Amino acid sequence: MGFMRSPATTSYALQSVRRCFRSSPLQGLRFEVVPSWFKETLDKRLFKAPQEYAVETARQKALEVARRMPFKHLKTPDIVIGADTIVTVDGLILEKPVDKQDAYRMLSRLSGKEHSVCTGVAIVLCHQRDNEEIDYQTIDFYEETKVKFHDYGSLFCGGSDVTPGYAML
Repeated sequence: MGFMRSPATTSYALQSVRRCFRSSPLQGLRFEVVPSWFKETLDKRLFKAPQEYAVETARQKALEVARRMPFKHLKTPDIVIGADTIVTVDGLILEKPVDKQDAYRMLSRLSGKEHSVCTGVAIVLCHQRDNEEIDYQTIDFYEETKVKFHDYGSLFCGGSDVTPGYAML
């Protein structure tokens, strides 16, 4: 009889618990939400397309958690999933607003216009070798949705915990 691994442990490099609950079809997997400490300061000008920026940010979030987890839990995770959502309008990347005034400014810019909502996803598979070194294999992709708001004037709602101040539930 061969060696049997325990069920895979999946870690989500997310700060939004709401996004984690959207993953409920993954029943049977043990997972924990581990907010990434990655500072989202990548230079947007270095990317040819906004989707590349979202994917790279997701990758860096997931890798940061994957590299930190062995020290935090003394165990290497099997899988770490990271995500980053951006909104683009008129060639400009919008991210989480810094405050309510910033959220209002962003939503005003989106009012009556078509814009793109793009989520980059990175899945990091962690393989611990016999010599205790860890190999990280990354699979990444993005999903993009075109959205058009009606012209809502000043009737905006939302918070600063979502990009860019509105939640698509």
